Amino acid sequence: MRSNDQRGRSYSPKGQTPVAPHCGRQRRRVNYIASVSNGGSVRFMLYTQSFDGPLYLRFLKRLVQGRQHKLIVITDRHPVHTRRLVQDWLEIHKDEIEIFYLPSYSPDLNPAEYLNNDVKQQVHDKP
Repeated sequence: MRSNDQRGRSYSPKGQTPVAPHCGRQRRRVNYIASVSNGGSVRFMLYTQSFDGPLYLRFLKRLVQGRQHKLIVITDRHPVHTRRLVQDWLEIHKDEIEIFYLPSYSPDLNPAEYLNNDVKQQVHDKP
């Protein structure tokens, strides 16, 4: 989510480009990664840097921390999810976590995409 993200419609006199104001002069953003359990609970992590292998591993480590049973993760095929660094870590921790990949281009099968839509709609609906 970005501070200068423009949502919705704006109007102006005919022939003039509409300009929608945004707060602040500097663009600010925050990203998040989330997991949705089969029971509907959500675990997420906010971050401001780029999404990369070490960041994804930090999230996975938080997911498996303190669990008594093996964690099954169903995820999309984002390039970071299949990096060698991640695959090597998963191989070492195969008794704690196992990942299954959704088919390519299938956001309708990913519950986290519905969460993303809800979060963005709620954030940008407020003035």
